[in-house]
Amino acid sequence: MRHVIPKNVSSDGGIAGGAIKQRNAVEAGIYIFVCFLVFKSILFFLPIIAKLITFTIVGIMPAAVMLIGIADQSAVEFVTTKLRYMRRKDIIPYVIQTENIEDDPKTLVEKYQRKFDAKSKKKEEKQEQYIRELEFVINDPSSSKRQKKKASKRLAKEEKIQKAEENRLLKAQQKKAKKQKKKEKKK
Repeated sequence: MRHVIPKNVSSDGGIAGGAIKQRNAVEAGIYIFVCFLVFKSILFFLPIIAKLITFTIVGIMPAAVMLIGIADQSAVEFVTTKLRYMRRKDIIPYVIQTENIEDDPKTLVEKYQRKFDAKSKKKEEKQEQYIRELEFVINDPSSSKRQKKKASKRLAKEEKIQKAEENRLLKAQQKKAKKQKKKEKKK
């Protein structure tokens, strides 16, 4: 999933001259209201000072963060994006549009995807170079035993990381194939 973000997003409709987004204000208000109800019904046995301190820490401070927003998103958007990332362990790219608004979003996504692929290819090439260097140290007769031992540990760690990445990609492909089969069966 790609999100194309236009260059000139307007901040009309905000509160306090556009400083606070309406969605953030509503979410913070709902959070404060729910916290107030919880504190009133559950923590009625605490003295008033303890209630105020606890409400300030648990209720007001997070609500202030919710008002500002997290990473230019509302709190609910941020949490859903974070949960989606934790569930899929995918890269969630945000494409910032710098060309004309009239440009086709698909071509922009393809353009940025090519850049992303090139960067990942360079990263793979660097990792392969690092592995070759480790293998050289292991096979070099002038290397000390300590250097060979460190290099072999690092090489084993790199191979483990590569296997884990390959397994993750294989599982993702299998999951994608299952989804396609389900779609075909429904048709």
